Amino acid sequence: ENLDFDKSNSFSSGYMLDNEIQDAFSIKLDDIVCETNNWEDCTYSTEHNCGHSEDVKLSCRNVEWGKEGFVLINENESVVTESNVEGLLLWNGGTVCDDSFDENIADNICRELG
Repeated sequence: ENLDFDKSNSFSSGYMLDNEIQDAFSIKLDDIVCETNNWEDCTYSTEHNCGHSEDVKLSCRNVEWGKEGFVLINENESVVTESNVEGLLLWNGGTVCDDSFDENIADNICRELG
């Protein structure tokens, strides 16, 4: 389902939602590089060299959450079901940490969501 979504609202790297919540997840994605506007062209590592202090918080516009792969959760560990709400970014059940996370990466992930 294409919702014509093309932008992130906000993102930050290094955000600590809650140590207990984040510690419950393993880190599954790091070192994302997106040089185009297609997630399929992005590169990333499923091995990491970071800690949860580099986990990514993201907010997207006009997106339907829960699509396979990426999801956002709030401080209660509930899946974010509304656009424009920031949450901890998960990929395949683990956090995404990246000290070089940028707007192009955020936009690509948001497009992948919807």
